[in-house]
Amino acid sequence: MRGRPRRAVSHAMRRLGGAWHRFRAGRIAEKCYRTALALDPSNMVAVRRSAEARQKLYDLSGAVDVYSRAIRVGARLSNRDLADCLRRRAALSGRLGDWAEAAEDYRRALRLEPSNVDVMRFLTMALERSGDTHGAIAVARAARAHFPASDRLARWLANALGEVGDWHGALRLSRELTESQPGDLGYRTGLAAIAARAAEVPFAYEDGEYVLSTAEERREWFDMAVGALNRVVSAAPSRVRDLFMLGTLYERDGRAVDAAERYTRALDGLRQVDAAWTHRANLAWRFRLDYVSHRLGEDRETVDSRVDRSVRADADGEEIIAGFVAATIGDHGLSIQGFVLPDGPREVVVECDGVPLKTLPVDEGRALPGFGWTVLHPVLELFPSTSRLTVRCGETALLNTEGGASFTVEVPGGAGKLGRLLDEGYAVNKKGRLSPPGSGDGRLEAAWLGAYEAARSVFRERFGRELFAVYGTLLGVWRDGAIIRGDDDFDVAFLCRESDPMAVRGEIMDVMLGAIEAGFDVRLAIDGRPFHLGIDGVGIDVNPVWFHKGRCWSFAAHNLTPADFEPCDSRTIRGVEVAVPRRPEAFLRDTYGPDWGTPTSAFRYYRSSEDLRVLRRIRLTRGEVEDLRGRVGRETEGAPDAGRFLGHADPNHPSF
Repeated sequence: MRGRPRRAVSHAMRRLGGAWHRFRAGRIAEKCYRTALALDPSNMVAVRRSAEARQKLYDLSGAVDVYSRAIRVGARLSNRDLADCLRRRAALSGRLGDWAEAAEDYRRALRLEPSNVDVMRFLTMALERSGDTHGAIAVARAARAHFPASDRLARWLANALGEVGDWHGALRLSRELTESQPGDLGYRTGLAAIAARAAEVPFAYEDGEYVLSTAEERREWFDMAVGALNRVVSAAPSRVRDLFMLGTLYERDGRAVDAAERYTRALDGLRQVDAAWTHRANLAWRFRLDYVSHRLGEDRETVDSRVDRSVRADADGEEIIAGFVAATIGDHGLSIQGFVLPDGPREVVVECDGVPLKTLPVDEGRALPGFGWTVLHPVLELFPSTSRLTVRCGETALLNTEGGASFTVEVPGGAGKLGRLLDEGYAVNKKGRLSPPGSGDGRLEAAWLGAYEAARSVFRERFGRELFAVYGTLLGVWRDGAIIRGDDDFDVAFLCRESDPMAVRGEIMDVMLGAIEAGFDVRLAIDGRPFHLGIDGVGIDVNPVWFHKGRCWSFAAHNLTPADFEPCDSRTIRGVEVAVPRRPEAFLRDTYGPDWGTPTSAFRYYRSSEDLRVLRRIRLTRGEVEDLRGRVGRETEGAPDAGRFLGHADPNHPSF
């Protein structure tokens, strides 16, 4: 069969695939599309539909292959169709995490369609995700020359310049946006965020190097941030997060009265917001109000020793720029956040009075690799009443907000026991808690396995679902045949039957209620993410796994299919059978990368802003938490063996 007959049959098979697709027979439809393409590889409708069918079957790599075959016969495609294939393959490569491949395809598409502003914008994002932020900035600047009126491009470029510390360029663009769109409050908030960051960091990126900013520049930028936020909250008093941010700036500037007034207004407005993030915000914002009120000498209803603690950036130190660090006392403890320069070491060391406290990996997925850690208040109680905190990158101390190299930490009544405990083998773990020397002797692992065995039995009998190991627990079980020594949590998962995020949320609430009826305690993470199980005082983390829009979602987003999970396999650890996904190495490779089998302390989960928007959709709102609390009370009334619903977790009190 040649020429026109082949194209006719290809067209017919494509239409047949469409009919099967309408009957929700995705696999048969995909076979029809595949046949259509075998007859006519240039059938672009079949190309797109075949790739879309594979995506719905959670086969992203197969969808990439469809576009790759079409691109290989590019001579038979128009420039427009070839560019379309390249764009679509690039988008899929990005979803698979291969941003370098995505960037190359966007470059090729741009050569075919040099005036396509969307391709330019996607290329800049792909370059940034691949770690080439400066290359992305160069492309965005070239695109701006072609499309000076594109606000989306200007906003992206302003944010990217802010990411590398080019405050002058970022603020210039941000001001242009606010002037061209004076009614867009989002642009003013963006200007305020960049200006506040510029005022906080004591150096800037200029002409290819990092140089110290002047005091006059930093004051100008600070005033710019305050002015922009004041205009935002005056125009929209309901923007409570902007009100709170304004309060933090006033607190930073020593204007405690102004800070307290903004914090109060923000908390009043927060009561009207029913969202998953509000519980965490309420705790943090109320602490900030109590903290500044205490400094104003106002009486407190309850005694809270946390507000007596302080951290002050010292102005002494060196002028070598290796990175930046900020430290604050918050509701959880001493928060340490910062970044290192791109060419610096890949870890920093936190020291207390010259003694190493913790080595932290940096997030290499950012233009300025960042880090963050919080020393929880129960550990702060062990600090001396006055101590000196330093964060080093190699041999060089990172600069603080004052341009100095250290912080003075004051903990009135501090026990001063931390140094001795560290000498005795205690350690402060990644969650900011104190781990005793015996934390790796097997007792906790045995307790976890006992709790898991009880939970697995209930999930299989009551819910008809398998409870299998995931994340760090799976890594240890599959790679080492044991729980990773010193691990501080036990991660398991189950497959949800629903796919719409709202329906998934309801399904998870039903499972939590069933677990409580079975006698287990249940609580949410502090951000509303479900959920933790408490069994005889031992906690295990349960991560619901669900499938939505061609991807797998749990604690993070994954490119996995239901067939990667069930039917489950198992491994025996300390005499306890632990279920594992059907293809454990697929999960581990997707989560930790191709080198998942090599132990490393530098791994950090990466969740893009787009992924987080989806992941947050199953977190419970404040109203849903209260509804669940009431439902638990009604349905477990008169059931003495039922467990408890404990609401949100408190990081300072992790045990059940």
